[in-house]
Amino acid sequence: MDIIVHGALPYYSQHPRSPIMPLSRKNDDPRKSVRFKDVLHEKMKANRDKQQR
Repeated sequence: MDIIVHGALPYYSQHPRSPIMPLSRKNDDPRKSVRFKDVLHEKMKANRDKQQR
């Protein structure tokens, strides 16, 4: 029981660096948020290229 609960908690509080919470990272480090957006754009472009092919 303890292992499951401890494994679920980090996503909310113990790990602010997790990509699951990109909005919270904007206040801490805006440069990383920009990089995160760039990665999303690159992924979207890659998906578009795959769809066109």
